[in-house]
Amino acid sequence: MGEVDNHNHALFEGDVSLNAEDEKIVDRSETGDAGNAEVEVQGIVEKRKAVRRRRYVWQSRIVPVQMTSAVAPMRNYILQAMAEIQQNSCVRFRDRQPEDRYFIRFVRKFGCWSPVGRQVGTTGGQELSLGPGCEDPGIILHELMHALGFWHEQARTDRDQFINVLWENVLPGQQKNFNRWNGRKLDFVGQAYDFTSVMHYGNTAFSKNGKPTMISIKDPNLQFGATRSTLSDTDKIQLNALYDCEVPVPGHWGRWAAWGKCSRTCGRGYRLRSRVCDNPTPQYGGKLCQGSIAEVEECSVKTSCTKKKSLLWDVAGKKKKRRRWRILAK
Repeated sequence: MGEVDNHNHALFEGDVSLNAEDEKIVDRSETGDAGNAEVEVQGIVEKRKAVRRRRYVWQSRIVPVQMTSAVAPMRNYILQAMAEIQQNSCVRFRDRQPEDRYFIRFVRKFGCWSPVGRQVGTTGGQELSLGPGCEDPGIILHELMHALGFWHEQARTDRDQFINVLWENVLPGQQKNFNRWNGRKLDFVGQAYDFTSVMHYGNTAFSKNGKPTMISIKDPNLQFGATRSTLSDTDKIQLNALYDCEVPVPGHWGRWAAWGKCSRTCGRGYRLRSRVCDNPTPQYGGKLCQGSIAEVEECSVKTSCTKKKSLLWDVAGKKKKRRRWRILAK
């Protein structure tokens, strides 16, 4: 799920329909390099990869939708994707009424795509396309998140700290789809990079040869979020932050810290590692993290403990032989 349409080159980043204002701020240079990008840390820390301009947010948190007859076979998938959002946020979808000026119109055109955020000034509804190959709840969820105001995870300004883009496998002319956003355009701050986000490209997006175009720096075999059909924990945090929802957020453990030193310098001992309940931190009455904050395991040092004799002098300075045992490491 979530692999971009490598043949629909007119769309930005494979599945984003740009409006006139977006065209002015996105980086569509062919190099795929945004080396001059800057990070601006401000606002709510949970907000990132989302629109800054509040008029592009569905301000009532109610999103009217209209399904054309062409997408009727996908109705259950659409409802499943909307249910995932409604169960994890205060955003609500309902059928479009005649008086609704802004609404999402599901259509069946070429490819899976959507504009980002509420399209102010659009008449007749903003289109969200579910073409052939888009019959998947995860793909629809991804496009709905675009419509709610979210861009792609791998466009984060700090992404090169976490992933390597394998340019040699990228389709010619499509390097621009791996550009990074400037932090002053979008919210890119606070939360750790989320490989599992439903808004992350798949590993082979825009590949010319079926090989990966992106891999995790720490784990080259890690599969990115394009394989999921549910929101990640970080997706939920960000969605609720963008729409100012006070929805209970259960806590989840962050990564384990590195193991500490062994308690012994020779022989067998113990070592400790710990973790923090901050990925995310429980909010609005959400459940605390379950399980232990620390782990202990036995450790051993290759050097064995040996006994050596010590020759000492008495206080008067007279040579006196005494035997005392002390533990020394080799």
